[in-house]
Amino acid sequence: MRMDVLARKLLIARENGRDHDALLERLREADLLIVDDFLTVGLDQNIASDVYGVLADREHKLPTMIVSQTDPSYWVQVLPDRVAGGFNRESVGEQHEVAVAGRS
Repeated sequence: MRMDVLARKLLIARENGRDHDALLERLREADLLIVDDFLTVGLDQNIASDVYGVLADREHKLPTMIVSQTDPSYWVQVLPDRVAGGFNRESVGEQHEVAVAGRS
């Protein structure tokens, strides 16, 4: 799922607590979670906390693929302070980086 779509879905779901909880649960339990264009859109504190919470809950349990044109050091810079404090290269867990060069 593209980051902008995920952020919009989380924002809309926040209007109804039950929908919000159900969406977070689906993201936490997906066999494979792929987030494309990670952090190419700005996130408010609530959405950033939701995304971080899902990623943290999946760590060491289920595979997650983050596709981004930036690296984790940039993510820490743009995430709200409360979220960025818990998000660093080590918190990504078992990671594999694949650098792709060229035109897109």
